[in-house]
Amino acid sequence: MKRFWTRPEWYWNFGQNALPQVEEKTVYLQYAPAAWEGMTALFVSDIHLGPFAGREFARSLAEVIRGVDAQILLLGGDYSEEGELLKFFFECMAKIAFPLGKFAVLGNNDSECAEKDHLDFCKEAEKGGIRILKNEQAELHFQGGRILLGGIDECKWGRPDAKHLFKDAGENDGRILLSHYPMSLRNKKMFGDIKPEVILSGHTHGGQFNLAGFTPYSLGYEAKYRGLSHVKGWRGKELVSSGIGCSKFPIRIGTRPMIHRIRFEKADSEHVSGVRSFS
Repeated sequence: MKRFWTRPEWYWNFGQNALPQVEEKTVYLQYAPAAWEGMTALFVSDIHLGPFAGREFARSLAEVIRGVDAQILLLGGDYSEEGELLKFFFECMAKIAFPLGKFAVLGNNDSECAEKDHLDFCKEAEKGGIRILKNEQAELHFQGGRILLGGIDECKWGRPDAKHLFKDAGENDGRILLSHYPMSLRNKKMFGDIKPEVILSGHTHGGQFNLAGFTPYSLGYEAKYRGLSHVKGWRGKELVSSGIGCSKFPIRIGTRPMIHRIRFEKADSEHVSGVRSFS
């Protein structure tokens, strides 16, 4: 049933993008560094600057992001549908510092925007101090181990491939994957022998229209790209964010714009066998 039905929220917004709420979560990594005290990450996805959200919205969103206490910024794709607004967003991000860095993946709209407006997306992101992870991983070194942060290409125009990611991971190396599209850990064609412990994704906007629990994804909209059987929320170790913006129509019903402050902790036996990954 969860494949077709997602609990709606008492929320609606018409006409323009609305600023997101911040959701707080704790994620337990079984293979994090042994003496690790954890790190906090801010995950932001699906901003969709464009006809429904311009420079003023980008400035306001940047202030929301600046106000969240986090060590690392993780961006899940679909930042803008217009080249000038894309560049402006990265200019805003350049003014915000995160001690452990800023990392991102491309969304399908980013590939389309870059081609339409003849932009080098990765170079524009670099101006904002953001590293794009395109079928590659970054390493964050801590006492006694690492956090391996992987990112894969988007599914519609790119060539996502995570087979070679995390291949050198040890027992004290946590594994986090960024993917614009939701990805199932059961997808054997996508992953190698060592899989991520948690996947952070977006793209679906929580369905954007959630009427009595049913969304366009309940009817098979873009089914070939959907790696999971739900359109938003936490399940096991996968987050499908409802994101911030709107696509095609400036309407959100039953699905609130959201960003996520996530604290990653070392799992003990209780969290491995009980809560599974989230508290």
